[in-house]
Amino acid sequence: MRRAPPCRVMLLRAVPGPAACTAHPLPAPPLGRHRARREPAPSPGSAQQGGLPRMAGPHLTARGKPGFRWVQGFPKKNFGFINNQTVCYPCGNYILFRDIETKETTVLQCQTGQVGAFAANANRQVVAFSDRKLNPIIYIYTFPELRKLAELKGNTQLDYTLLAFSFTGPYLASYSSIPEFVLSVWNWKENLLLCSESQPGVTATSLSFNPMNWQRLCLVSESSVTIWLIEKSNDEHLLKQCPVKLPDERGSVNPHEELFFPVSHSEDRYYGPDLPVSAVAGLVGDEAETFMPRNYIKPAVHPTAHCWTGTSEVYVSCEEGYILTINAETYSVSVLQQKPLPERIRTISDVVSYVHKEVQKKKGGKPKDLQNPVLSSLAFCKDGLYATGSGGILFFYYIDDLHYEMKICADILQPITTLIFSPDYSVLLLVTDQGAVYTYKPPHSEEAVKLLDACSGYFLAADFLTPGNEYCVSVATSGEVQVWFLEDGTCLSKLNLHVEATALACSPSSNSVAVGTKRGVIYFLDVTKVEAPRVVHRIFLSTFPVLSLHYDQSGQFLIARAAEGHIFILDARPSKLFQVLGYVVLEDQVLDLSVVSDFKSDLVEVMVLVNVAEVQRARLETFCLCSALTTDNAKCVNERGILNANAIKRKRYDLDCPLSSAVRLKDNIVYGYCTCAPFICKYHLSEENMSKDLSVFSSTKRTPSNQFGSGFLCLSPNSQWLASAANNGVLIIYHTSTMDILAQKHCHSYQGGGIRSMVFSLDGKFILVNGKNDGALVCLQWNRKMKKTEVKEADFHWQSLLAILNTSTSNENVALQSMEEWQSEPESTSGSLPEEK
Repeated sequence: MRRAPPCRVMLLRAVPGPAACTAHPLPAPPLGRHRARREPAPSPGSAQQGGLPRMAGPHLTARGKPGFRWVQGFPKKNFGFINNQTVCYPCGNYILFRDIETKETTVLQCQTGQVGAFAANANRQVVAFSDRKLNPIIYIYTFPELRKLAELKGNTQLDYTLLAFSFTGPYLASYSSIPEFVLSVWNWKENLLLCSESQPGVTATSLSFNPMNWQRLCLVSESSVTIWLIEKSNDEHLLKQCPVKLPDERGSVNPHEELFFPVSHSEDRYYGPDLPVSAVAGLVGDEAETFMPRNYIKPAVHPTAHCWTGTSEVYVSCEEGYILTINAETYSVSVLQQKPLPERIRTISDVVSYVHKEVQKKKGGKPKDLQNPVLSSLAFCKDGLYATGSGGILFFYYIDDLHYEMKICADILQPITTLIFSPDYSVLLLVTDQGAVYTYKPPHSEEAVKLLDACSGYFLAADFLTPGNEYCVSVATSGEVQVWFLEDGTCLSKLNLHVEATALACSPSSNSVAVGTKRGVIYFLDVTKVEAPRVVHRIFLSTFPVLSLHYDQSGQFLIARAAEGHIFILDARPSKLFQVLGYVVLEDQVLDLSVVSDFKSDLVEVMVLVNVAEVQRARLETFCLCSALTTDNAKCVNERGILNANAIKRKRYDLDCPLSSAVRLKDNIVYGYCTCAPFICKYHLSEENMSKDLSVFSSTKRTPSNQFGSGFLCLSPNSQWLASAANNGVLIIYHTSTMDILAQKHCHSYQGGGIRSMVFSLDGKFILVNGKNDGALVCLQWNRKMKKTEVKEADFHWQSLLAILNTSTSNENVALQSMEEWQSEPESTSGSLPEEK
């Protein structure tokens, strides 16, 4: 077996950095309390530089792992300030740092996969994050140097869920998930675990230090609030739990009742001694210790968010609409009450509330309760408390003792998930669940200013806009289409189709973009003006979801793969109004589709990979599309619109292995990703490679894929490079003639679902890769050292393709621009449709 050469992927203006995260699992200590354990701290000379590209407007500074051009994505949570003008947040395998003034973006990559828990400390300008591999590690990095300071290795086996820095001192708190549920406190500067305590079964939602006293922590779950004390004696540290008794769902704070020995009814012992409640119930053993009568059980409120004040008090918001104040010294709880409004002001408030509700009804949304809103995020400053919730309204609470006055500061019409102040308290950051970030400058600002407008859902697919070296287009699962500047990843425009999208493809013959939906509809967009894309046409194919869209290299045909084996052929040209030319129905489930253009014979060959349920083998169905489909369509289809088998020259090939993906080159060469073993199989569809006993084609070569899980393949436009991706999130590029590995990139991770889609630019210099569930879109630029003949061949193919496309592109763009914008209502969501099997 040929040995693969080392990777030679390079990024323009980028320098490599060593690995950011390396696994060194330690023996797991027992759960419960732990004494301080010191680990060797890394010496200053051993500090490593993290891999990151920096994007500043149109520039990409040299600071990163080779291959990465830019990264885009949005986490919807875990935002933080690293200094007064830079915010940071995790996205897939990366942490993005964005300057709110210059919009400059810096990227730090976690080499071991997806970023887990995350926290930022603006006072010391450091970030902490954990990976999500087995026996995860917490990493501490500085900003802007991005120098690794520490690796914290504890007893956690699966994942960390929360991290929090202390406001003073080098302390970090962490909370792990199942099976440990351990709260730990670290001295990250000395790489020292101070103490830890187990909380079996408690799933925490937020964690923070007292800003005035690092020896107090507040841990909040969906049903409890706990104040933790860090007791210290010399070098010994101990965590002490102080649970807070929350009021009931009605907001009543009941005094503590003795349930084991109830209060005596009278001093007269005529009725005998007072017995424990459990004894009256006839219980013994452990059950008697915890027994509580049903009439004593009153459900408590459910905390949603918390924040500390400068006087060591904790404000807690609840699902029931209450705001609690907790004294961290006595652990007493009080419910804040709104001050009664004067009659005149109360009338005005009722009118405003009524108007808001009516506006929401007309917009199709739920009416907002302005009197008792359910708050999901809190932020405290010296002037008062800022709060917000799912209604998208920013409230300000002026608190006086146990009463408050409330006013509306801003309404951004999107549910807000996070509020966070900058270190100097001059800027309040508002993060929405729709991918937008706003800045609000209290107390004189009257509106929130949009800082970032990212994707509102997970990236579904991306493609390059013709000619492929300037712009690219992406679509999210929510139907939101975005146009990006390829140089630095700047979002130029956004268009929301308000549908559940399933596929996207860009036409080579025009600046049109096709978007498929779950309802069997294809939207056609005019992107001749990248700052203002618009919908110009819409075609309903069938009730089956559109699974994928494919253009041939000449941009003459659009092939749409739908569920239940349906494949539709459309005229890709705007001048022909994207006419449906016919369709093909296959008996078995379609797994993949590959298109090859033969410019000499003016044919487009379509290869379809189908899954044969009866046998553990793959089957290829091929058919050809000729220009007669567009010039004399009536002779090529029957009365139902199905393409005649003779007109498209259908053929069938049975292969010896089950495949999940297949691509076709010229000269009848096929590469397939095997599902039963980690191999990429090469087939030559000729009679000499057919088995003698059965009409089955055997693979001529098997190359180890070095990946695990199901995968798929993607071929470059010049057919020289074959890209392979799988559930582990690693992208591998092979040379098609030798199957030597040319490049390998850990773009996404197994924890994030791996890679969803990838595509080469027409010149082969850029690759767009998006993850399945991590919300990250990665642009790679590679400039491999090639032989002069390879360079000339690649450049010749690119120039030849441009020469063919230039004439049609200019003509079709004129027709595209002349089309009127499509005005229609969003697709109906009533009824159910069959899902992909």
